[in-house]
Amino acid sequence: AGDADDFSRRLPAASVVSVPARHNVQEDIPAELAALVRAASGRRSP
Repeated sequence: AGDADDFSRRLPAASVVSVPARHNVQEDIPAELAALVRAASGRRSP
C-alpha cells in the first residue's frame, strides 16, 4: 500500500487528493495547490 492509502486508513475522515506534481507541490503547481487549499477551507478566490 502507498502513503495515501496508509494515511486514509489512519484518518478515514480526511480527504486525499492526488495531483500531478513531484516532491515540492508548491513549486510544481502553485496555483492548483492554492485552489485546493481554498476549496478545502471553504474560502473563495480573492
